Amino acid sequence: MNSIADRLQSLASVPPAPQTKGRWFNIRLCPDLALGELFNVGVGYIDSASEKIHAKLTDRLDRFRSLYGEGFEDEIRSILRVLESTIGNNKKEPPCPNIRFSELKFASGNSIEDILERLYEATILAVSPSVTGEAQNLESSIGNEAVRKLVFDELKKMAGLLAEKILSPAPMYTVSENGRTYALDIPLRGKKHLGSVVSAKYRTMQPIETNLLRATVDLETASRVFRQDRLGLFVVRPSPDPIAYPKDRLVQIDNLIDTIGWKLHKQKVYVGVDEEPVALAEDIAEWAEIRT
Repeated sequence: MNSIADRLQSLASVPPAPQTKGRWFNIRLCPDLALGELFNVGVGYIDSASEKIHAKLTDRLDRFRSLYGEGFEDEIRSILRVLESTIGNNKKEPPCPNIRFSELKFASGNSIEDILERLYEATILAVSPSVTGEAQNLESSIGNEAVRKLVFDELKKMAGLLAEKILSPAPMYTVSENGRTYALDIPLRGKKHLGSVVSAKYRTMQPIETNLLRATVDLETASRVFRQDRLGLFVVRPSPDPIAYPKDRLVQIDNLIDTIGWKLHKQKVYVGVDEEPVALAEDIAEWAEIRT
């Protein structure tokens, strides 16, 4: 009997120890502070060896549009950019009231990436509201991130390496003051220029107005922080479309852009508006003085 036990013991192998250990937490979004409803939008992990924070965040924010409106996606992307900056600076507190961290729990695995992937798949709620007529109408809306990619891709083709002089690798500039972090959405940042590109391609007026007003405030604030005054706001307006953007809606959008643009001109802010990304890219290149 002992010989059998000895034989089994000789064949047994000690399982390998986990290569990394630490603590993990869910990253939760509270879209409406009054309602207090929370959604898991990411997973954070603090490596015990280095005490460095790592995170994996969802990119499926479009699924929330039918719940909170078409302007929500841009709103929360801005918040998550601030969160990414916070995590990059290894700060362990949420950057704003709309972001909550759950309690810390132990986790271990072969790698940090493996741990994040497993926890992400296990805990992130895949919000997929039923597609209503309203949600289908929102499909013709295009947010800031999408229009910026189109414009900036054209700018890179046009100006080559010179585009790097104006395109910031991190569009959200964060300012820390009195223990709090404030975010300024300024994707165009050069030695003498500060600018933003926003979308007016929404089916409803509220997110368009929010985009334009927020960009205006961020530019004015950034000009004081950076002590620069060559400011520019570039707006991608929708093309005529009898279904998605009938004439009366385009008139509303243009009137709003013209009104805010007039006020900005009075403050010596350059305003460029166009339907085509390539035309707006040309405008940015001339404003930023990076034409080849």
